[in-house]
Amino acid sequence: MQTQKTKENFSQYFIKAFTTDQQVIEATITFYKEDRENPTVLDMFSKDETFNYTGGKVKVFVMTYHDALNHHYEMVSDEVRSLFYILRKRLEQQGIKLLIQGARRHYYMIRHFKQNFRAVKLVLGKRYDYNSAEIINIFDPENDFSQIATVQEQEEYFNQWIESITGVKYDENKSDSE
Repeated sequence: MQTQKTKENFSQYFIKAFTTDQQVIEATITFYKEDRENPTVLDMFSKDETFNYTGGKVKVFVMTYHDALNHHYEMVSDEVRSLFYILRKRLEQQGIKLLIQGARRHYYMIRHFKQNFRAVKLVLGKRYDYNSAEIINIFDPENDFSQIATVQEQEEYFNQWIESITGVKYDENKSDSE
């Protein structure tokens, strides 16, 4: 008898994507957690984008992508953020961009959101405040093609934002009345 793997926190998102000639296509992203023995995982911060676990079972995140043009990916990581950005980079190499809020230039999955589907809007010169920041679900739809950026464009904007807040105190965003 074969043992069934347990998929925790299974989620499925029906989204739209578009090609370089702006053909809109239907796509499905699934996401879940499971235990895997000594997995090789994706890591957006390592040069070769992979990391090998040793020493036994590890709880990992699994993301799959399938679209109407028969592109299919299954990726494994120990953080959601790596899965999301590496998936988008691979799709961009195929001439595909996702029509979702998380692909907008001014939104970024910061370190605090590495284990969930949220991104924060970054405003140049302003630190974000959890109480007032514009936080979105990355898979919410975005219909305006002009709002969609490449991962590289988002990373460039993130780096601009980091430079723009150098020296800005954490409480400078708050008004005097608070």
